[in-house]
Amino acid sequence: MTQSSVKMDKCPDEPWLPWVTVAHEYLGPKSFRVSSCTSVGEVKQLVYEETYLPVLEQRLTHNGKVLEDNIQIGALLSSTCTKVSLKLESRGLRGGGKLKI
Repeated sequence: MTQSSVKMDKCPDEPWLPWVTVAHEYLGPKSFRVSSCTSVGEVKQLVYEETYLPVLEQRLTHNGKVLEDNIQIGALLSSTCTKVSLKLESRGLRGGGKLKI
């Protein structure tokens, strides 16, 4: 689990915390255990803390759809799955450029 300065409250009566994996072709996968109440915007902040890729440059998609920052991770979970896979796209890494970590 990644440590973060982002404060995420646990949802009421939440028995478990889902895993969110953010994948990028150059950066590889980054996984975070977060509350289902965590927003996409907060996940972007976690990605920033790991990669220094600015939040405003990030675009996260799920099943081919661009996610708005206010969407909660819980809305992306199925009733039988505790994992969410997101794809990271960024203007800062297009054209073969690589982010230095």
